[in-house]
Amino acid sequence: MSAVAASAGKAVAVGGAGGDAAVWTSGDGTTWAKAKGVPTRSGPQRLEAVVPGGAGWLAVGSDQASPRRPLVLTSADGDTWQAVDASAPFQPARNTPLSTYGAAAGPKGYVIVGEDGLSGAVWFSSDMRTWQRGRSVGDDGLGARPNSNRWLRDAVASPDGFVAVGGVRDPKIGQGPAARPGVWTSPDGLQWTLQQLPVPSGLADGQLTGVAAHDSTLVALGTGVGSTGPAPVGYVSTDGGKSWKESRPPLPEGARDFQLTAVTATPKGFLATGVTGRTGTRDVVAWTSATGADWKLATTPAALHGTGDQEVDGLTVLDGTVLGVGTTSTEKSETPLLWSRPVG
Repeated sequence: MSAVAASAGKAVAVGGAGGDAAVWTSGDGTTWAKAKGVPTRSGPQRLEAVVPGGAGWLAVGSDQASPRRPLVLTSADGDTWQAVDASAPFQPARNTPLSTYGAAAGPKGYVIVGEDGLSGAVWFSSDMRTWQRGRSVGDDGLGARPNSNRWLRDAVASPDGFVAVGGVRDPKIGQGPAARPGVWTSPDGLQWTLQQLPVPSGLADGQLTGVAAHDSTLVALGTGVGSTGPAPVGYVSTDGGKSWKESRPPLPEGARDFQLTAVTATPKGFLATGVTGRTGTRDVVAWTSATGADWKLATTPAALHGTGDQEVDGLTVLDGTVLGVGTTSTEKSETPLLWSRPVG
């Protein structure tokens, strides 16, 4: 399972199974059923994000065709799904990969974020029936510049529209084409403005992979690289994404090979997860924050540690409980991982 969301007492998780995209639903976070209508296509496919909104549920991912193509599914109830990615806005240019990674829903509609070749890409719809491509405000937004690229990985609705996060690679910065954290804001899902955030001190580069909103407070988290290896990157905004301050979750003592995996808003603030350790020995690490400005390590159960790799890739709140989904994998098998904890 790659991601999970909840609305009106129903949780919907997405990911892949047997090389095909898959969707599961649950009313309690414990018992799950496979949804209907998820398309089967040649080659492996996997869904990476799911969100509920006013017109229903939206799930996005990509297939592994050449060039790579979007996988965009919609559902009125979360139980039965259909693909909507045959329309023109989702068709890749000749020999150019087009990928969808994240999605968000708010009062103004839905957005999908991803990549178009070396450029960032955004799609917007007010009703999930008609989609339009987003565009840059100014000449340094979504589009790749010479010897550089842009990528978007996650998005969230904000009080003023939408906020998306990812990275910017610009050889004019520093000593070469290192990644820099990027935040894009939009009042309407169609016009997007880029902010390049400073890399935290002690790190050579950084990019953002998750964003969550609690009223007008947003947190954006990701991973950077320093002298001792990968480390968390984090920022908080208290004005809906207009300005940002550094706010980095602490690593456990002795942790190595870190990667951020998920972040969500809760009624009491924020919860984030990541993994540490080399492949084959990865364990889950978690943090909580009441304000997004300071993070504390949270206790994780034994099921999130031990033999093989454990990873929590999606987080949501269902009936007062934080629900996490992911995978437990060894050299021989991969099985879904489910984790729950009180909101507090």
